[in-house]
Amino acid sequence: MSTPVTPTQAALNATPATVLYQDGREEEISVAQLPIIDLYKFIDGIALDDVPKVVALCCGRDLAWVNTLTPKSYGKLSKLTIEQNFPPAMEIIQSDPIAAAKCSKLLALLDEASVTLLKNSASLSAAPASSASVEESLPAS
Repeated sequence: MSTPVTPTQAALNATPATVLYQDGREEEISVAQLPIIDLYKFIDGIALDDVPKVVALCCGRDLAWVNTLTPKSYGKLSKLTIEQNFPPAMEIIQSDPIAAAKCSKLLALLDEASVTLLKNSASLSAAPASSASVEESLPAS
């Protein structure tokens, strides 16, 4: 299992979010920007299309926890996870040939505009955010 994000890391490099569980409970959590060692785990997860694993890693939870969330909460956490960690992961991928090789399939699918959009989205979300409910921030279906 991945190294959990410590409370110190979560407090320093995190976006707060309120999640809704399938049983109706709500909880305030943090979606962390990962330290270097865990960014390699993030790269492995996205290279293997294992987004639930990287969501759990960035929230400091185990993988089974993901199944307790509502689909909307999971979707928002997935988006926050990518926004927080894709830009620093790209910096590693651009400088580390082994990381780049792991992600070659993913990078081939992303065009330059998509990568730029993800980087810009993350830099905009890097500003301190208020704790918004995950459910409230998604468009109504």
